[in-house]
This record gives sequence, C-alpha cells and structure tokens, in this order.
Amino acid sequence: MTIIVCGYTRNLKEKINYAEIMADLQKEEWSFQDGKIIDANGSELDDIPPRKKYERLELNHQNYELILDDSYKSTFYLCDSGISVGNNLAYIDNYIKVDVVDLKIFEPSFLEIYFNGYHSVRFSSKVAIGFAGNVNLAKLCISYIKEHLEQLRISRSDARPIEYIIRKHCDKDNPLFNNPESTIWDESLFVDYDESKLYTADQISSFIEHSINAGYERIRKHLGELKRNTNLKEKDIVAEFAVTIYCPAKHKNEIYIYRPKFIENEFGVPNGKLIADKTLLSDNEIAVLGTQDITQDLKQQYSTLLSDLKKPQEELFESVNQYIKNQISECIFNVNLPSYYFQFDQNNGLTIIKKLKE
Repeated sequence: MTIIVCGYTRNLKEKINYAEIMADLQKEEWSFQDGKIIDANGSELDDIPPRKKYERLELNHQNYELILDDSYKSTFYLCDSGISVGNNLAYIDNYIKVDVVDLKIFEPSFLEIYFNGYHSVRFSSKVAIGFAGNVNLAKLCISYIKEHLEQLRISRSDARPIEYIIRKHCDKDNPLFNNPESTIWDESLFVDYDESKLYTADQISSFIEHSINAGYERIRKHLGELKRNTNLKEKDIVAEFAVTIYCPAKHKNEIYIYRPKFIENEFGVPNGKLIADKTLLSDNEIAVLGTQDITQDLKQQYSTLLSDLKKPQEELFESVNQYIKNQISECIFNVNLPSYYFQFDQNNGLTIIKKLKE
C-alpha cells in the first residue's frame, strides 16, 4: 500500500496596482534646471526628493491571490516511501515512487528523395510518473511507457492536404515504411514542423494508456498460475498511475490518472481482463493514489484551501505526514517515512521541495 497525492502547483501572487506605482514614480521625477531642483510639476525643490519605500503588503485577499504556477506550469507529488507486503508489513523504505521518463520525437531522414529511417531527435520533453500498487507491475508498465515514449516518430496522416503527426515506433501503418526502396518523397516534405500542431498531451496520454494496457495484459496471462501457487488475488496485482505530460498546444502540463478496471462479461462477472481507465485531472482537483483512507478528507481540505491564502500543496503535505505518523504509531506499516514533496516542471525536472525523515 502507499499514498500519493498529486495536483497542479498553486502559488501566492501579489496584486500589483501598476497605475498607482506609475503615478508615484511620476511624482518622484525631478531634474536640474539652471542649478535648481525642479519637480515634475515645475516647482522648485529645496532638496532631491526621497524615493517611496515599498514594504511587504499584509497577507490578505485584498493584496494577494492564489493562482496556478504561471511561471513553470508545475505539478506536485506528495508521497510516502514504503513498500509493504499485505496490509501492514513494510519491508522497504525510502523507495521513490515518482519516476521521470524522456519523451523523444524523431524526425525522418532521407537520402535525396528516398526515406532513410529515423536517426535524430527533433523534439524532446520529460514526463513524470507517480505510481501506487504492485511494484513489479508498475515497473513493468513504466518500462513499456519508456520504450514507447523514447521512440516516437514524425510521420504523416492519410488526409489531404498532408498533415504531420507522430506515431509509435510499433505503428504498422506508418506510410514512410511502405516500400521505402521504391517510394519517392517530395523534397519539400518533412522539413518544417510546428510542435504546437504536431501533438497534444492527450495524444501522448493515449500512447501511455497503450503501454499500461500492454503491462496489464502480460500480467493477466500469468494471473491464473499466480493465483494457484500463491495467496495473491486480483486486487493485489494491480497498479495505478498519475502522469504529468507537457502539452505544446496549450503550453501547460496536464495530469492524467490511470486506474485499473476489470472488464465484466454480460452477467456482470469480471472476465479476468484488466484495462487502464484514464481521466484528465482538472485544475481544481487533486488525485489520491494507493490508500483511500483519507481521500475524501484530503479532497475536502484541498477544496477549502483554494479559497485561502496558503499554498495548498504544502498544507496537504502536512496532512499526508500526519496520516503516515498515525499509521506508524498504531503499528500499521502500510505506509512509511521518509515522505517526499516533489515538484515537476519542464525546466527543472523532478525536484525535492521537502522531505520528512522521521
């Protein structure tokens, strides 16, 4: 078991009255004229006027507002670091449950008018992945995600006029691979790309969904044998993910949540097939992965914090830490310290903002 809370970073921003500041600056203007000090209104002054001192404003709603991180468009992940067996036996601590994967988009190369493969990266960014559940399954899914995201390719659609798109490396419908020895391509094609029109975070999220489902399917093939030879149940072999993806079309990071969903037959009985149920996290929401003991409490707290003047991610981190401490004090080790408050953005990658050791 674990706990991960994620969402979009919010910061306090001072409400600046630029018109008032400009008016003050104009009043402070002066000049030397014929050996005299003359102010902005043409009046003579005895001495150079002092500059107005701007002191830190009182923290209230009149002076400050709580906004989304408009500089880095960052997201946050708050998590414990314990790995447990069953409900309350922690056998590993200080296990980092947020990973970063490179997203690489390769451009096609040509020998004159003939396609010659994909050799150079045209666009790149980073994707953050927080995970909860079965560690082996989570790592398997992340390895599939990494395999796909590090080998994306610029291609074209079948539409007219030609539209540039990106495809997975395993996409069998890539027209560039159709008879590459004999197909001739116009030299004016595949020379200029606009990243904001090439792909969206939603499209990347679909590639990640494909990768997670591939991991789920691989586990499913061995699920029957695992259940026969161990005490494991379906609920013990699942994993869920919170993924931050940069969207060039919207110039912001988006968080997608992937939770396991067992497919049922016509009689409402699970048929053993497991798929990822994907949702986009809105700006005013948080997602809680792993334990659901305090999910509603955290969501209610976050909703209240949105109308306050405190950084919600920092307040939530305190609540997560208190939950972990309470569990440990009751000798329930399904979550464990140290805990981490990570911030993720495209400029700095994954950064530890705070860490609670004990």
